[in-house]
Amino acid sequence: MLPGNKPSTRKFLCDNRRAPRAAVAVRVRSSGGGENGQVIADIRYDEAADALFDVYPALSPRPADATIVWLHGGGWIGGSKDELVRYFEVLAAEGFNVVAVNYTLAPIAHYPTPVRQVFQALNYLAERGQRWGIDNRKIVLAGDSAGANIAAQAALAATNDQYAAKLGMPALAPDIDVVATVLQCGVYDAAMMASAKGSFAAAVREMLVTYTDDPYWAEPSSLFAAQSVLPNVTQQFPATFISSGNNDDLTPQSKALAQRLRQLGVLTSELFFARSARPRTGHEYQFELHTEPAQRNLEQMVDFIRQGRLERH
Repeated sequence: MLPGNKPSTRKFLCDNRRAPRAAVAVRVRSSGGGENGQVIADIRYDEAADALFDVYPALSPRPADATIVWLHGGGWIGGSKDELVRYFEVLAAEGFNVVAVNYTLAPIAHYPTPVRQVFQALNYLAERGQRWGIDNRKIVLAGDSAGANIAAQAALAATNDQYAAKLGMPALAPDIDVVATVLQCGVYDAAMMASAKGSFAAAVREMLVTYTDDPYWAEPSSLFAAQSVLPNVTQQFPATFISSGNNDDLTPQSKALAQRLRQLGVLTSELFFARSARPRTGHEYQFELHTEPAQRNLEQMVDFIRQGRLERH
């Protein structure tokens, strides 16, 4: 917890994302309507085997501040919504609805299938989300690592019809309004990814070969490179919270995107750390909520979403 702050439910999340469901609140997984704060699990939003999401209703007596639609990380080839259960419970305890989305992993599916699946999930919410208290006008697209890449591209497609057409995106329900993004430790530019230094960056490059099914994914002629977020982002991009650690090979991309968003006049909240800052913050540091940097990330992100200025511009 940060100095000077009152105790909150945030302190109950430890750094083990795969730990059993714990004591933020008593939550019962359900396939029904999600009454009394129940988590509605494994809702199928598309015919693909992995096209499932969970809904964590906000633990709040008043309407939810927003609905956070979260795309998990895992290098496009792994990971699951089920690894972040306790983090999603913390966000629900902060007063947000959370929709935790699984998407089809590579090599079963390749880019840009997961980005298209985000629109399919949003369209499902447009049809049926009201039963879970979801306000389609207050959607926050969020993700970590590979999920941040997917969320950023989906947000760009939601606010740029030409970009959406190039990705072959399905039509998005007109009442869906993506008002903000939360981008944690992501990949946003193919050229920067190709030249990034470090062993982790090298591993991500190998994952991208699998995700794109293209060993030349960094070439300007490839779809992944041509549709990278950084060179395509416009002033219509949603308000954004963006962060990455000081010991993460991908951080230069986050800093470059934050700078570009500021230049475009997009409302931006960023959290980066000096290289000398300790403790060092690695890839996905934001989930280690027993640490001060992760607590700072959570509080800044939550305050940003709540601040009430997240209206489309």
